[in-house]
Amino acid sequence: MPLRKSAEEGKVEIISSLAPLTGPLAFANSKVVCFVAGGSVCVWDLETETRRYIHTTVYSITRLCANPVKGLVAFCEGGTSPQILVYSVEPRLLFTLSDVTELEVADLAFSRCGSRLYTLSRTKMELCVFSTVTGQMLPGCALALPMRFDRVSVFPGHKDRLALVRSSSVRIVTLQKSYGTYIVNLRSVSIPTNVDVAVSSYTWTPSGHFLFATRDLLCTLDGFTGRALQVCRAEGAITGLMWAREHVLTAHGNDLRFWTHVPTHGSSFTKILPMDSSGYMLRHSLDFEALVRGGDPGRTLGTVTHLQVTPDFTSTMVTTTEGDIWSLELNVPEREDTDVRLEFLTWSHTGVVTDMCFLGASGQVCASADDSGCLRLWETRSGGLKECPLLRFPSVITSVVSDDTGKVLVVGSESGCVHVIACAQWRRPRVVQTVRISDGVAQLCGVSHNGRGMSVAAALYNNKIAFFAVSFRMFREAQVQVLGYVELGSVEDISFHERSFNADAATPARLLVVGTVQYRSDAVSSLWVLRGPPLDHEPQEEVLRRDVCPLQSMKLSDGKLEDRATTVASFMPDVVIVGFANGHLRTYGLPETPGHPTRKVAVSPPLHSFAPGGALLRPLPPQGQFISRLRVSRDGAWLVVSCMDGS
Repeated sequence: MPLRKSAEEGKVEIISSLAPLTGPLAFANSKVVCFVAGGSVCVWDLETETRRYIHTTVYSITRLCANPVKGLVAFCEGGTSPQILVYSVEPRLLFTLSDVTELEVADLAFSRCGSRLYTLSRTKMELCVFSTVTGQMLPGCALALPMRFDRVSVFPGHKDRLALVRSSSVRIVTLQKSYGTYIVNLRSVSIPTNVDVAVSSYTWTPSGHFLFATRDLLCTLDGFTGRALQVCRAEGAITGLMWAREHVLTAHGNDLRFWTHVPTHGSSFTKILPMDSSGYMLRHSLDFEALVRGGDPGRTLGTVTHLQVTPDFTSTMVTTTEGDIWSLELNVPEREDTDVRLEFLTWSHTGVVTDMCFLGASGQVCASADDSGCLRLWETRSGGLKECPLLRFPSVITSVVSDDTGKVLVVGSESGCVHVIACAQWRRPRVVQTVRISDGVAQLCGVSHNGRGMSVAAALYNNKIAFFAVSFRMFREAQVQVLGYVELGSVEDISFHERSFNADAATPARLLVVGTVQYRSDAVSSLWVLRGPPLDHEPQEEVLRRDVCPLQSMKLSDGKLEDRATTVASFMPDVVIVGFANGHLRTYGLPETPGHPTRKVAVSPPLHSFAPGGALLRPLPPQGQFISRLRVSRDGAWLVVSCMDGS
């Protein structure tokens, strides 16, 4: 389809711009916070309310940490074999770390003095320690771990002690210098395997003890040996934990409590005592919700989820489920509520945004989800998420899709569940049904049948494709019915062929799928077109038969890795457009060969091929960039191309 006007005449209007300011905050000094903004690092001075940016060449940033003593910022780029870049806040690139992990860095942390950088690899299951002076790994400081850990916490009082944390375990690690090298010790497990724990928050004490909260328990470990010193039971679930000056600060929902703590022995996982019998003495209790509503009675507060002390130990940073971050200044815990200085800093998603969609065709309301399991509905013209409804789910939300009317929202999660949300009154959304269809949902796409329901397809983590129907019935809530599964190969992207779909007809929509088929040592890129089952299909077995779900396919390329198909979109009634890993865009007619492509079949020639830097794709970089997503506007006039470098 020829463009209706040149690309130079187009413009992009930014209506709302939201960047997640996650907890814990990365302080470059006591008044400067660093956070990720696309492929750049924003340096925000809280005192002067000014912002500047460290512009980088990476297309995404997955992990970030900062050091307030030396003014350092370290972050990890996304993608395979990611590099870790260390900057000073001037800004100036100090050094780059390579070969730290194959796919993903779980966490980064500086020592308090800023002389060391600790990296935790999730795929290699390895802890590494680097010198920020030389940019090299310390000799002997590559520790293979027995399991995956999510966080690394360094003892502020000594850089040779640190804790590794995952949801069900905590391990203490110590470093000892010996004859030009280091001996790294992973201390033994102190939590019994038969104890069901879920670590929610943790902190170090000045005496070198490591405190962590798990459901309604508060545990104390020796920060050198890793031995459990104390286990006590709190009155309610602990959602935040922090050491503030000479007191332990715990958050129980919106109730903040200050305790003096003297570690005592005698309690363990087999003998759990109350907090007041385990060396804890309550000094002060603060109703955080009443404090906030005193200044703004109409504010939606949420629940406190994270506590963090500033580098100069003068303020407490409080993060809530609404994404609000407050600065709470407490000189002494015995002060009255009216003496507390409270300052509202920001609101946003508190995690990486994983997907978003508009509710209906109007574009007035948007739904956005993040990797902390939060789903928010907000008006696009309002400029933000403040005072907008929030739904929380127990696992990462991977995909969201809405019907054409905006009354129903379907959400897919990493746990394999599909949630149906009624959004007719979008300020009061309700989850009306939850169905678990697999071990994990990677992507959802759907089309609406006028007033009758939705046909939804889900790409699953096991490379199967699930079809299910969301039916709309008068005077009843939307209902989900799983219609069956289809297994094709390694799926890269799915999209309904909307250009040939009539919402008023009874004919089901066709699904476009691109992926690879493995033939011994070769992985061949293919395009499949599946006719989805009708809304009223009554499944008799789990796998859809070919007469119910007809299949046609074509071979797009041979086994070259750079010529792999990565995304697909409906372009015209009889034409689809495919993006490739080398940055090429190609249009194809619909395949007519039934079944899967065989190894000996020839590669199908494209109708048109557009290379990076050509006349049509002049706005894109001249080098071949991995095309990650294609979208065509509803009227078919615009094609939006997203590349892996962020363009």
